[in-house]
Amino acid sequence: MAVFGHGTMRRRRDRVDLTYADRLLTGVLAGARVELPIDVPASTGWTRGCYDDGPVTASWHIASNYNVSEQPASLEATFIDQAVALSTTFMLRDRRTPELVTATVVGNVGDDAVVVNIAPGADQAHTFCADGHVGSVRLAVIATIDQEQATVGGIVDNQPVKLTATGSQHTPPNTISIQGQWPGPANLGLLMTTCLLYFL
Repeated sequence: MAVFGHGTMRRRRDRVDLTYADRLLTGVLAGARVELPIDVPASTGWTRGCYDDGPVTASWHIASNYNVSEQPASLEATFIDQAVALSTTFMLRDRRTPELVTATVVGNVGDDAVVVNIAPGADQAHTFCADGHVGSVRLAVIATIDQEQATVGGIVDNQPVKLTATGSQHTPPNTISIQGQWPGPANLGLLMTTCLLYFL
């Protein structure tokens, strides 16, 4: 019988190894199986899948950013036995320049209130910072978006997190791999990985 140290067991439980191909997200997130059909990027859509044999559903809408300075967005979802409702308004530079100035995501995940502030980082076109809380869970992360790679790194629930999404237009075509460590709540991890998909 193999014996693993505490650190090894923790890394296995926190492991993220997901693949998005043919509009289907599959793999492992925080030690549990994910199977989620999802069509991204799409401004309006819905999905129904599973996480660790529990049901996951979601519907979302992101308004057009054409010729506007404020862009509303909303999400309603269920994660196993939790109801999720999130909304925000992306404040853009101006009507002709759809660059993010700021946004505040509010709502609830189960009984936990959500307040997360989003703002551009030093490289305003490719880096974004998110800081806030989901109930008692504090998060402070930085997302970096490039043409074929997106990363999220920072602190969630006082633990370091790191996700890397890599897209491919070649072999295999139109496939995105997401790997890393996520010791925070699984519902936030799944939400974060789908956000990464949206930008690749």
